[in-house]
Amino acid sequence: MTTDKPFLLENAATLRMSTEVLTEQLNAWEYVGGVKTLSKTFTGEVEVGSEAYEKLEEAELKVLQQFLTLERIKRATNKFIALPNFIDGIGSSTLDLERSLKSLNDLDINKSDSDFKNSGVPIDFRKFFGQINDIGGVKTQPYLTTLYRMASMINKVTPSVFISKTKPFEQITDIVLSHYKGAARSVESRGEIKKSIISYLTAKSFIHRLKTRGDGKRLVTLDNGIIYPEASENTPLIIMDVMRRLMKNNPDSYFLYDFLKPITYDNPNNKQMIDRIVANTWKTVPDAMMVEIGRDIANIYTKDEQNYQDMNHLLNYLLVKDGFTFVKKISFLLKCYASCNVEGYY
Repeated sequence: MTTDKPFLLENAATLRMSTEVLTEQLNAWEYVGGVKTLSKTFTGEVEVGSEAYEKLEEAELKVLQQFLTLERIKRATNKFIALPNFIDGIGSSTLDLERSLKSLNDLDINKSDSDFKNSGVPIDFRKFFGQINDIGGVKTQPYLTTLYRMASMINKVTPSVFISKTKPFEQITDIVLSHYKGAARSVESRGEIKKSIISYLTAKSFIHRLKTRGDGKRLVTLDNGIIYPEASENTPLIIMDVMRRLMKNNPDSYFLYDFLKPITYDNPNNKQMIDRIVANTWKTVPDAMMVEIGRDIANIYTKDEQNYQDMNHLLNYLLVKDGFTFVKKISFLLKCYASCNVEGYY
């Protein structure tokens, strides 16, 4: 609308918004097949291209500008809420802390006056930060400033505790995130990328440990072939072979016969179309039962060499299937392995 009529922007900027203008705009236009036209009420009164028509367009542009301004104000105030939220804590993860600090930094609270004028942030929140108050001769900082400083200090020390906050890890994350576009480059996406990198590093560390220990038998099934039968040329075993042998050698095992449920890739109800071993329950497992299952796993592990290797292959399946991520679907099984101190698990 403004490309062929640049004067509309100038005129709209001087137009004063009022209830009457908004009401007129609501009644002036209608869209037929996605094409904007004058409503029937105005068709007989206003001729397209006339001065009155241009006045309506100027008012329309002013309304749109007002809505955009309100939207920017809404986004800015939503970001500012991240600071008072620190009163309840910094969050349950480094992602929560990172998200909150990014929201505040998006408000350009650390910029100078000259830089802030060109920032596009509709509200100047800098007055809440860095201002020193003199109360009864005692100089103090605003409470929100203290919260922000504490959160920033915690964020600075996280690299000494969390590998995902170290400089090399952040650089890897930035490289991956640089391939994301637009809204996809969010704090949430950054968090998912970090999880994937951690999973990759965990897998490489696990494989490296097995190699340095000379445990070649366990490396055999750390391969996609354990899940996909058509890829089993490089892997002598597939998970269903492992399960059949375990069940045959341990006919009284509650863990193998009652708790686990094998689902073959060609099962008509198996939408994932891969061989799957799942927990045969949707309920929370009581602690007593978890201890019993852990004892069953330990008995199978220590029975003989064949059972020992097959249980390791079962663990490898869990790791390969879910990419070494600690997801809810396999978390219980991994806890069972951990509860009986499975060798090589840690």
